[in-house]
Amino acid sequence: MKIMLVSPPDFGSKYREFLGMVVPPLGLAYIAAVLEKHGYRVSIVDAPALNLSPSDIGKIVYREKPDVVGVQALTPSIYSAYGVAKVVKKVSPKTVVVMGGYHPTFADSETLKECGEVDICVRGEGEYTMLDLVETLENSRDLSRVLGITFKDKSGRIVRNPDRPPIRNLDELPFPARHLLPMDKYRVFGLKVPATTIVCSRGCPMKCSFCASSAMYGGTARFRSPGNVVDEIEHVREKYGVKMVAFVDDTFTLFRKWVNKLCDKIIKRNLDIIWGATARVDTLDFKTLAKMKKSGCETLFFGVESGVEFILKNIGKTFSLNKVMKVFEWCRKLGIRVIASFALGFPGETLDTIRKTVEIAKKLKPDYVVFSIATPYPGTRFFKECLDKGILKIKDWSKYTLLTPIIETTGLKIEEVKKMLIKAYEEFYFRPIWWIKTIAKEKKVGLSMFAQVLTTILRKILV
Repeated sequence: MKIMLVSPPDFGSKYREFLGMVVPPLGLAYIAAVLEKHGYRVSIVDAPALNLSPSDIGKIVYREKPDVVGVQALTPSIYSAYGVAKVVKKVSPKTVVVMGGYHPTFADSETLKECGEVDICVRGEGEYTMLDLVETLENSRDLSRVLGITFKDKSGRIVRNPDRPPIRNLDELPFPARHLLPMDKYRVFGLKVPATTIVCSRGCPMKCSFCASSAMYGGTARFRSPGNVVDEIEHVREKYGVKMVAFVDDTFTLFRKWVNKLCDKIIKRNLDIIWGATARVDTLDFKTLAKMKKSGCETLFFGVESGVEFILKNIGKTFSLNKVMKVFEWCRKLGIRVIASFALGFPGETLDTIRKTVEIAKKLKPDYVVFSIATPYPGTRFFKECLDKGILKIKDWSKYTLLTPIIETTGLKIEEVKKMLIKAYEEFYFRPIWWIKTIAKEKKVGLSMFAQVLTTILRKILV
């Protein structure tokens, strides 16, 4: 049986738009690795990396004639994923179309109703559900026994099977099947560098109201062992010449003891890599940061989200702005690049609170900022609150890119939020002091980042 896994054409995420990032679809690569381990023929089509259109994908499907096509779908890419499903069925009507990812997990019935070409939705972690599903299809067994799927039976009725339990031991998973990916096409800050992403954990116990990942994996965190992670670093370094790793966990620094063990192993094996990760200020101390720097940490991405304490409290952020200030100072002292993320337009927001957030962003002195629009994704507490309050104004999922206002509150109109997003970028990046400090320090990276942001802002102003 032949399986093709597809990452649909790009939807324009904030990371691609403002940071020039094109990264491997590790979720698909993990599924592919498990399927390969069990003897199946698998291919991956990464449309964003290869700049493929749905018609391009259709030509590949027609040529390869897979038995099953699995399509990855986030909320903002769901219509793009539908487009892939439609073209697959057009050129290969007998191919089973499976859709998985965040959106089909939380809107499974809706997905099947909206797109008749989708046969089955995979909910939650996909590795063993997809394996079970493929084995079931291959042997013509009953789909009702496959945990973690939603499907249409022969009468067209939607059947939702029980959830599949989470994978307890992440070390048992094979490394992602990167040999099926166009590894030379991935970018950071728009630069072509020998880099890859690695996931060390799944889930997060923090209670951020807007986090779809926490909703997907539950309120607990499961970490791989430090040794298993370092083995993967060594693998990608030797096989692909990778010199830069981005750890893309929800909160890489959640457990300091784990972080220190990982850093010790990187240092002991003398891997000579540079790396970056996601972090929370309330999980760090100076000693841990120093160890991270010694092991090759060059960049940390912090979700600060707001410069207003009551908004932080409302969205479930438990740290103070004073703690943010202190950790950013530590990072500057150690020479760790800081990227700070802020979201504008949460309930309770006003023009004044947005201005305060922009001022805090400048006061914190991160190397880079990413401003986005507060966006309620299906499955999150934020989404439910917006529905209950009747402030969800847009249901077009393609607009859920973190760059388009979705909700309208008593204090802010949608157009005001959109204008303030552009103004926030202008105020932070169009300062001579930022040019002098960052470009002088980073040279190529600084120039590339500035060009990326400037191009995006001008494009949005002119549209």
